[in-house]
Formats: sequence, C-alpha cells, structure tokens
Amino acid sequence: KILKMNDKMVNIDNYNNNNDKSTDLTSPQRPIDRQSSVMRDSVFTNIINPSVSQIKERRHVFHWLPVYFNNDIVHGCWWYVIGSILTTIIPCFPLISIYEGLWPEQSHLPDVDHTAAYGLLIFSGVFFTIGSYGLVRAFEEPPLKPLFSWYHFQTDELFAMWMFLLGIAPSIPIMSIYVYHEPENGAFKLALLICIIATICTFLFILVVYPSDKNRRELISPCIRCCTRGKSCLYTHLQNDWLISLRLFYYACVFGDIMSLGLLLFSIKENNGFDIYSYGTALVDGVLFTIGTMYFLAGSYPIKSTIQSSTENNIIEFAAAHL
Repeated sequence: KILKMNDKMVNIDNYNNNNDKSTDLTSPQRPIDRQSSVMRDSVFTNIINPSVSQIKERRHVFHWLPVYFNNDIVHGCWWYVIGSILTTIIPCFPLISIYEGLWPEQSHLPDVDHTAAYGLLIFSGVFFTIGSYGLVRAFEEPPLKPLFSWYHFQTDELFAMWMFLLGIAPSIPIMSIYVYHEPENGAFKLALLICIIATICTFLFILVVYPSDKNRRELISPCIRCCTRGKSCLYTHLQNDWLISLRLFYYACVFGDIMSLGLLLFSIKENNGFDIYSYGTALVDGVLFTIGTMYFLAGSYPIKSTIQSSTENNIIEFAAAHL
C-alpha cells in the first residue's frame, strides 16, 4: 500500500507476514482520490465520522455555530436546500398578482416584463434546489456513487455547481429589466452588482471542483500567496480559490441581507404591502443562504496541522510496527 499524507509518501509493502489483506489502520480512513480537485483538497479529510470536537477544531471562523451533521458542509447544504425551495415558491404569488390584482401597488413594469422576471426567478429556484440536493449527495458519509458519468457532471459537486450557475445567471437579466425601467433606483443597481459578483463566484466554484490528477490550476490564490508569502492571517483565510470564492459569496449574501432589511423597514414605513412581501421574503431567503454559506466557510479550511500530525504519526507508527 502507498498512503499519501501531507505530501509525504509512506511505503508499506508486505507488512503482514501472513499476507492478511484484511488488516487496516486503527481508525477508518478515506480512500485516496487520485482525481481530486481544489475543493476536495480543501474540504475532505482522512477522518470519517468525526466527533463534534474534531469538527469544531478545524474551523478558523464561526466557532460558535452548532454541529448537527457529519460535517459542516452537509449542514450548510441543507440550509441551501430550504432556501432554494423558498426561492421557487416566493415568485409564484407576485406572478399571480399580475393578473389577479392581489397587490394594487405592485410595480408599474409592463406585464410582459414582470411575467418574464418572475418566471426566471421560478426557473432559478428549480435549479438551485437541484444543485443543493447535488451538494448534499456530494458530501454525505459514506460517499455516494455520482449521479452521472459525463465529464462535466462526473462528480455530484460538479453537477451541483453547474446547476447553481444556471440558477444564478438569470438574476442578471432580471435585475437588468428593473434597472432599465427605473434607472433612477439605486437599490436596483446595487442588486444588479451583487448578482454579477455572485455569478462570477459561482463560475469560480465550477473551476475549483473539476477533478484533475495534475497540479490544480488556481487563478487568485497564487497572487495572495505571492503577496503574503504564506505567513499572514490573510493567507490563512484566502489560501485557495475555493475559500476565496466562498468568502466573496458570503460577503455578497450579507450585503444583500442588509439591503433587504433596509428596504423592508422603508416599505413598512410607507405601508406598501407588495414591497413588504418582496423585501421581507428576500430577507428570509437571504438569511438562509447566508447561514448555509457560513457553514460552508467553517468546514472548508484545510485541516489543521495538529490533526494532520496526529494522523500522520499513527500511519508512521503502524508502518514501523510492520516493516
């Protein structure tokens, strides 16, 4: 056997004189994935079914978040699932209102444009829900067989990220419609900027989850590494493109939540029923995605050296005892 740990190779050949192939390490080990990716290198560890203390130990941020699943990523995925389903349901009522008049004070956009906007929102929600389910499958323990074998969907997380891109991309034309009809509205322009940033982040997500047996090509982290020489706190939080993309996405979510809260309070002051519904549901949905992203960030840091050293020592001791 050849076990790879922390870029060091340990050769264990014919370690049992009785050729008993059933002998294994003292703790469950994840099989080495030769077709890894930037995301998998960052997220996955060799520890299967970690304890609560082990999950919290690897966090560099949000230490106070409660632990409920096998890892923080699965926990975050379920927040995404709930938020995605809500994203699909929310636009249905304004879409009905266009023709039934549920809210007389609804936006004065042409019916065709308004219908297109809410139809695209429902379209986005469907793809978000599919993508969220793909992420749940990707990070479950024990690992599940991927849904597809096609190159661009060869892993569940890659399939999920393509679904997220299909879900987030329509937000740009949706907000462009509102900016076109109300160019003086600064909130719509800011929302359009957030949608563009979120779409770029999602595209980066796709790049970092493509499996490869070659050196992973990253776009942003090499610049961070060059500037910080790998020694600063900044590098700790931005050490690979997966973490960088997650952090940008998290900031976009937080900024969107703050905007929604401000617009909701203004709508309550103006007693505008339609805007209260729109910004209130946007705030609830945004908070769900923000919490999910917090769990993603907390569980995506490469495992701390203390845990790595402990596991590596176990392997070395095991090798020494059988050579």
